[in-house]
Amino acid sequence: MAGGGPVGWLVAELLRLDGHEAIVVEPLPGRRAGLAHLGYRVASALGDVGGPISLVVDCAAAEGIVPWALERLDPRGALIVVGYRTVPEADFSFIARKELTVRGVRSGSREDLVRVLDLGSSGRIRLPPVTTWPLEKINDALIALRRGEVIGKAVITFAADGLTSEIT
Repeated sequence: MAGGGPVGWLVAELLRLDGHEAIVVEPLPGRRAGLAHLGYRVASALGDVGGPISLVVDCAAAEGIVPWALERLDPRGALIVVGYRTVPEADFSFIARKELTVRGVRSGSREDLVRVLDLGSSGRIRLPPVTTWPLEKINDALIALRRGEVIGKAVITFAADGLTSEIT
C-alpha cells in the first residue's frame, strides 16, 4: 500500500479488519512511526518492498507508484487508485499480459463513511490522530503539513458566535 496519510491509515485498518496484512510505504518518518506503532510493516520507499504482491492500493499519488505497481504486481493482481495523478509514461502492457485489474476510487459512499465512523467509535479500527490549530494559526498548520510533521489529519478550528466548528 502506498501512502500512510489519513486515507492510507484507514485503508490499512480496513484491510487489517478483513484479515489482510498491509505493508505501508510512507516516506514521512512521523507517519511511518505511527503506523509501525500500530503493528504495521512499513517501508520508506517502494524499492524496500519485497516478496509477492497481489494488491497495491495507491493512496499517495506520488510519482512512480503506478508504473512500479504494474510491473511488480503478481499475475491477476489488482491496483486500486485512490490518489489522483497524471501518469505520462507507464507500460500498460503489464495489465494485459498479467491480467491485472485496475480500479479507481473517487470517494466513498455515505454508507462507507457511516461504516468507518461506526468501526472507529466501537474501537474495531484505530483512527488517525487529529492535530488541530485555531484559525489564527492556519499558517503554522500549513507549515507543519509542508514539513511532513502532521501524522494524521490536520484540522482548523474556528469560533463563531460562541460555537466551535471544524473544517477538515
